[in-house]
Amino acid sequence: MSQLKHDIFIHLFRWRHAAICYIMYKERLTKILGFVKRFYDRSVYDIILFIIVALLILLSFAIGFITAKYQNKIPIQIEQSKQ
Repeated sequence: MSQLKHDIFIHLFRWRHAAICYIMYKERLTKILGFVKRFYDRSVYDIILFIIVALLILLSFAIGFITAKYQNKIPIQIEQSKQ
């Protein structure tokens, strides 16, 4: 009989522990989601502006690199003067 009580106690303890962990997880998740929503509402325009500027910078660099790569330039020749 003692073993049965012990098993029931362990089983109830595990369920209680799982319930407490779930409640704590749910509270933390709610706080994190609230913070993300506040941050998103406040700075969505700043983030979009940053993404647009970064894409324009990368596009400008890529166009300049491609243009310079395929330009037909005469290489510079260094000559030594005879004195």
